[in-house]
Parts: sequence; structure tokens; C-alpha cells
Amino acid sequence: MALTQEALRKKYNVFYRRFHEMHAQLIEKGLGNRGHGTDHDMLVAGYCLLIAGDDHRLAEMAWLAAHLHSIDRFFGDDHEKVTAEMLGTAVGVLGYDTPMIAKDPICGIEGDDVSIVLDAVIRHGRRNEDEDSSTLVVLKDADRLANVMPYVIARSGQFQPTLPVIELGYTGTAWHPSSTYKSPRSIHDDLLRCLEWHPDSGTPFAIRTQKAREIGEELFVYLRGWFTLSDKHMKMAGL
Repeated sequence: MALTQEALRKKYNVFYRRFHEMHAQLIEKGLGNRGHGTDHDMLVAGYCLLIAGDDHRLAEMAWLAAHLHSIDRFFGDDHEKVTAEMLGTAVGVLGYDTPMIAKDPICGIEGDDVSIVLDAVIRHGRRNEDEDSSTLVVLKDADRLANVMPYVIARSGQFQPTLPVIELGYTGTAWHPSSTYKSPRSIHDDLLRCLEWHPDSGTPFAIRTQKAREIGEELFVYLRGWFTLSDKHMKMAGL
């Protein structure tokens, strides 16, 4: 039987409470949410549990990593330190300079598992590699699923509110030639890059696990349809 969000929230109640406190403090300071708030992290965590299935150790590690994977969006050069400190609240080890091993762990992971979770958080945004741990593979797939959810259309605008929605002449599946993943010219171009995560895209960012492929099938259909319909109506309007 697969683990549930509710069961893990109870097991890691201190960690889960601190997770919400951290995001509340960011919002209070005017630094959150930018499309990477608690709702996104919790969605990624839920996808992690679905992908990991009956492998409870893997599910638990990926679930923890999911709650930490947006920290790099808010803490700049300090994100590794903050991630380690947050993970410490889950395993009973507090302080960045304290060895990340709990003698009497309050959870199901310890030792090397903690390092694997930390590594997954730090590397989740990178291209796929053969040496990716199972935790990292699950986290990458779950994050990419969350980033093709219909809500991503609104989230993209939250994350980059100064970009125009489109640039005339570049609609449908055409993006501006100077657009890149990190520096898109429009929200349209930012969203178009999400299609590179389709398992058949041939890119080093494609979803890999079978379960994620199954979950993502209808999401990719919806997102492609959004581009097609938007392009149709822009052309109907003579644009």
C-alpha cells in the first residue's frame, strides 16, 4: 500500500509545521509566492508518492525532498544551508554544521539517505543523468508533472509578472528565436518549454518513470491544446 500525504504529515509534524512557517515568513517579507509556494511543493510531494508507489523508503525520501525543492527560488546563495537546516528538523539534527546523521532518528531515514535527499533537492533542476539517484528521478518527474498541470499557466505569470503574455508573430508552437528556458521573451515561450518534458521529446529533461508517463499523458494533451486553441483564435483575429 502506498504512503499517504496525511500519514507523512503526521510523522513529520515538526518539519511540516516549519515548512508552512517558512513560506508564511517569505510572504510576510514580500518574497513569496512567485509560483513556488506551499501549493506547488505539496503538489510535487503528492506526485512523488504516486510515482514511488509501494516503495515506502523511496516515497518518504522523495516526499521530504519535494517540500524543500523550491528553497533555491528564495534564498539565493544560502539555499543549500537553509535546505540542510530544514531537513534537520525532519531527522532530529539541527544546525548546518552538525553531521547529517541522527543517532536516534525520529523518522525512517538516516545516514546516507539524508545525503541523498539533500542532493536531490540541490540537483532537481538539472538535466537527466544516468547517475541520478532514484529519489532524484522521482523528484524530477514529479516536479515536471506539476509544471505541466493546467495551473502552470497562472503560475508562469506569477513567476515572471513583467513578461508579456505573447509576442505577436510567435504563437502556437513557435517561440521567439532569442528566447531561452532561463530568459523567455514571453509567458507563451516560458510555457512552450514545458513540452520538452514530454517523455517522447528526446530532450535531456524528459519524464522517465512509467507512472509519471501515465499521469502526464492527459496533462500534455491539455497543454498542447491550449497552444493550438490560442493560436487558432489569434489568427482568427488577424494577429
